[in-house]
Amino acid sequence: MKDSYARLLKAARELKGARNEAAVAVLLDVSKQALHNWKSRGVPRKNLVEIEARIGAYPTWIATGEGRMSTGLQADQPGDPFIQEVVSAMRSMSSEDMRLMAELCRKISRKERHLAKTESMHVPRGLASHPTHHAAASPYWADRRVIERRQADNPNWQGVKDRRRYEGSLTHR
Repeated sequence: MKDSYARLLKAARELKGARNEAAVAVLLDVSKQALHNWKSRGVPRKNLVEIEARIGAYPTWIATGEGRMSTGLQADQPGDPFIQEVVSAMRSMSSEDMRLMAELCRKISRKERHLAKTESMHVPRGLASHPTHHAAASPYWADRRVIERRQADNPNWQGVKDRRRYEGSLTHR
């Protein structure tokens, strides 16, 4: 059990520059007491994925010591220069900046899921199941928000029938 804790500290020190247990607690966003409990009980398996996201160490390596500690892109490895630039920028970030970036990513993904959920709820029944509707055929009508606005502006909106009429008028101009 203590081995996984020691590997966690080693990974935090080597990959993120954490100097002591308090820095590791801040880096992982856990209390010092919880981290102290991990010392005697071992690192909980449910936290391994979060640790991977925050530190970059493989969960298997922390739990068992087998395999590599991390992917660890080195500067001399061939690869996309953009990826190397992003990795070097992230290495130079403070732990507070990384925490804020992680929070921002979580908020963005929550908003995207919420937006996708609300958009799928408001698609007119006839349009969602119609086989001829796809974005390549009619880019103007592919945007569901436009469809919703049409329906809100005109309560008598007929869905696919009106779309065909609109597209037909565009081709005959």
